[in-house]
Amino acid sequence: YKGGELDKNGARRSQSAPGYIDISNLSEFDYLGDGTLVRVLSADSQYTKVVLVKDESEYYVPNKYVVAPPAVASIKKAIVVDRANQNEVVFEKIDQEWKVISYTLATTGKVGKYHQPTPLGYFYAMEKRDKFYYYKDGTYIIQGYAPYTIRFAGGAYVHGVGINYKYNDDETRTDPGMVEYSKTIGTVPLSHKCVRNYTSHAKFLYDWYTPGEVIVIVIE
Repeated sequence: YKGGELDKNGARRSQSAPGYIDISNLSEFDYLGDGTLVRVLSADSQYTKVVLVKDESEYYVPNKYVVAPPAVASIKKAIVVDRANQNEVVFEKIDQEWKVISYTLATTGKVGKYHQPTPLGYFYAMEKRDKFYYYKDGTYIIQGYAPYTIRFAGGAYVHGVGINYKYNDDETRTDPGMVEYSKTIGTVPLSHKCVRNYTSHAKFLYDWYTPGEVIVIVIE
């Protein structure tokens, strides 16, 4: 955006798509982060007109960045994360009524050289993985993994307590095994960008996840 990595609202270029307000002025746009939940209004050969579920803002987005056919057919489940209070509530639509099925503490992302705040907004829960690996800050050395993950934005997952490998003298690594608890969960933002849960709750969400029906909402 105008030669920079941030747009006028502070959104990052990394893992984002350009959202043009007016396609007659392609120098002015907002970065729309990976996973952003939108409603499709129309499409032509180059652009798809969308409206953000978050705030009803309308944009024209290059077609290649918009999933077609729509990835979300019917929203039946929602994970709502509160950054200000470091907690999380889980809803499910049962017999046409939204019901709370879980409530827990959580840890969101902080500001730092290798950290980013968990993005605010409405996101599609794109996939689940039994684990994802993460690097030691500033290196390409795998430090450990997070278990029972659900990806909802670029580099952002809901997951259990991270596990750091133990490296041996011969540079082989040992998995010390999963842990349930971290004393910092529910206190202050500490993660790199993700939403950290107690591991048993992350496993509950991992089993509960159904493709095309789950969204993640991050509020302040």
